[in-house]
Amino acid sequence: MKPLPFCSRTPAIISSVTCMSVEDVHAVDGMWFTPGTTSPDVLEWRVDPLVSALTAGGGDLGGKIAEVATALRARTQLPLILTVRSEAEGGQCAEGAYTSAVEALIQCAGEGNDSRGGNPGATGVQIALDVEVARPDSRALIEKARAQGSHVIASFHDFCATPPDLLERMHAMEQAGASVAKIAVTPTNMDDVLSVLRVAHRAQAELAIPVIAISMGRMGAVTRLMGAEFGSCATFATGPQGASAPGQYSVAQVRQLAQVLKP
Repeated sequence: MKPLPFCSRTPAIISSVTCMSVEDVHAVDGMWFTPGTTSPDVLEWRVDPLVSALTAGGGDLGGKIAEVATALRARTQLPLILTVRSEAEGGQCAEGAYTSAVEALIQCAGEGNDSRGGNPGATGVQIALDVEVARPDSRALIEKARAQGSHVIASFHDFCATPPDLLERMHAMEQAGASVAKIAVTPTNMDDVLSVLRVAHRAQAELAIPVIAISMGRMGAVTRLMGAEFGSCATFATGPQGASAPGQYSVAQVRQLAQVLKP
């Protein structure tokens, strides 16, 4: 299994926060920002709720993102993923706002990292970006982020089904320059769940980059808890503000099972 390029622990546990202000950052319990048995290995900031609010009410998107990101970097000792999830893939960011939001995140991450490819900057916190690969401008966004010194998780989400071409999609993510290839899809039966596990197993062998493969919801729970056995380098657990996708377990539950499965 190939570890995340910004977190050596495998499988890594990622939890999300949806802070929309500096006050929100300071309201989160400090345990979520410090390595420990009940905290995640990586923190993801889901920016789309903030983007949605600013799109509706107006405001300086780049300035607000920089303000909240600075507060997060100051508090956390964990690697940080900056993610804006579009409405098309289960998030709150409108189609027309996605590219400008990601570009603001690229700028923010570039200021936080140094120029050597995702290494931590002055704060000591490594910052990565999520880019939805199904978008027509995804390759350009990935290239721009990599040029700014950030690792990129290329992602694809389907909240309705499990497409048959998942392995091909992950190869396309690697070819687009991603540092990590991620899929998260919805099963309609157990064959779909097994398909995701098979894809994880093949992708981790065929791709030079680490992979994350998740089947969402209760039916796909095994992929969140045992995906590492098939090559998936990370899983997502509930954060301080709840689950960011269906079927997530707590950090403690994921760690407990990892210990049981540990050789």
